[in-house]
Amino acid sequence: MTMRTGILRYLVALLRGRALGISYLPQNTEASLIASADDEAFIAYASAHFQPQWYLETYPDVAEAGVDPLSHWLDSGLWEGRLPGPNIALRRSADGHRLPSGAWKRFMWRGESIFMCESNSADDEAFIAYASAHFQPQWYLETYPDVAEAGVDPLSHWLDSGLWEGRLPGPNIALRRSADGHRLPSGAWKRFMWRGESIALKARQIPDAIISQIMAQGHHEPAVLAAGSLALPLLPHLEAVDLYSRDGVNSDSILSAVPDHPEIVFIIPQLATGDVEKYAASIVHALLDTRHRSILVFVTEQTAVAAGNWREQRALTPFQSAHIVFWQDICGPSYRDPTALARLLNALRPAVTIVADSRVGLEMVAKFGRGLSQFSRLCCIYLGSGVRGRIAPYNVRFHRQTAAFSLTLTNSEAAAKVLRDRHGEIMGLGIAILPYRVQPIDDRIFATRLAKRGARIAERLRRWIVCLSSDDEQNETTILAELARLRPHDEFALFGTIEASRTGSGLGPPNIFYRGALEDLVETDFGSYDAFISISFRGGMQCTVVEACLHGIPMILADADELRETFNDTAAVFVRPTVISQEAAVSFSAALNFLASLAPAQLNTMLVAARDQALARHATATHVNSMIDLLYTP
Repeated sequence: MTMRTGILRYLVALLRGRALGISYLPQNTEASLIASADDEAFIAYASAHFQPQWYLETYPDVAEAGVDPLSHWLDSGLWEGRLPGPNIALRRSADGHRLPSGAWKRFMWRGESIFMCESNSADDEAFIAYASAHFQPQWYLETYPDVAEAGVDPLSHWLDSGLWEGRLPGPNIALRRSADGHRLPSGAWKRFMWRGESIALKARQIPDAIISQIMAQGHHEPAVLAAGSLALPLLPHLEAVDLYSRDGVNSDSILSAVPDHPEIVFIIPQLATGDVEKYAASIVHALLDTRHRSILVFVTEQTAVAAGNWREQRALTPFQSAHIVFWQDICGPSYRDPTALARLLNALRPAVTIVADSRVGLEMVAKFGRGLSQFSRLCCIYLGSGVRGRIAPYNVRFHRQTAAFSLTLTNSEAAAKVLRDRHGEIMGLGIAILPYRVQPIDDRIFATRLAKRGARIAERLRRWIVCLSSDDEQNETTILAELARLRPHDEFALFGTIEASRTGSGLGPPNIFYRGALEDLVETDFGSYDAFISISFRGGMQCTVVEACLHGIPMILADADELRETFNDTAAVFVRPTVISQEAAVSFSAALNFLASLAPAQLNTMLVAARDQALARHATATHVNSMIDLLYTP
């Protein structure tokens, strides 16, 4: 029978079945009574490669039904996953995007893409020989009881369907299909072509050298030999290429993004202009100023896209001299898992590892600090702020878990006292205090700013700059709204990152003007404002306030412990804390009136005192020396 005759016979059978009301088609498929060009092409290829005798022997239910084998395969066998012959590979549309180009033929059949490939007999023989030598039929039947229940030959089942279902041929055989083959290391992996797809197999036998090390360890810890010496070669072990499929860790991206052996690793949550990031940037600057160390910075809670134009923010300039890695971008879905980060640090082995407010970084130190501290000096930063040195709640929790393995670094005596009072003296490297670093400005620039301030004093005081912390935004905006209502003829320029819903009606009075985030405080011109106001009782904003005083602008500050460690009453007007917003607003209004009552000479003395007190505690030279001593002194 010619190929054309076979096609016609099938079409006649199809039409006859339609006339009798018999449908061979899947329920979701429409058939045409007239075969299309796509149909004829597919039937032609299938007829040329179909092996009817093999089909009937392989699928005895078809032989028992007494139907034409080719018609059965085209109507139902194809959709049931049956093959037309022993040397034909078959894929349907769902898997087509993963197929390599080349020998695969693509057809359209009843509205679905069908891919077929004729395998090479030499390749088949090589694959079957390797698989047969390593296949463990008893293990296969015990592991997959459905195969045993079916009563089929286990090796044949694995070659025909088990392989494509992800089943293994034995407990110590690793398997990869074409999708992962390009990422496999050379060596023990054996590559084959089987039914049009690249298959890689490897016998996972633990090397004798590793077995010897395990046995030697048994002298110190007998529990490692509990499984028995005969079981040691069969212990499960981790393949590096398994990381992505198992944990979602993109090891290729990590290795390409991370430089070799940085001396210092810094772990921060994001690249922004908050106090944590400014504090971290000042430390990076100090370290780079001394020995030009190689610094790697992991940004753990922000992508490169989300970071945007961070390089344009002056406060973050020190980070430009470090190597920046956005952990989410290179790690993959497991970026929140501290295990992946700990493994990488174990490979890099930096001399110093510093964690600043990064949750995954703190979890890593808490969980793996004992091991990491064997090769790296660990340092965890816990910034204190506000009344009685309050610090972030989760930082308080992590300090108990990290202090045994790391140096605790904070910015104020008050915050250090809170940690000691909460947790006592934990055995470890202790608690060290390192104030925020400020870069001194030229005396001539400061004198110019004072001169402009004197001209401003001659006018009526009425324009104020207000900065919000991210720590207590809700309470601060409430106090500001009350203050603006008390002083309807004054203007309040509000800076900070706040919720969009509060930039409108949430702030209420029309004399409040939201100016957005204060991206570069050093470059901002404060000459048109009459005073800098910090409303935050809970967050003292040490970094922001210290930088603001260098502008020669009067300061009205919420009385926070960390600010008191830098400034006294000769340098700023302090407002005592209260939990009632209306009372706080009245107190701030009284402070503004007091400031307006000062004579120009008194105001000038206050501005100079603020600058001098800031430099005395936050000077560059003092900061650099302290930083080096803390990180490199045993």
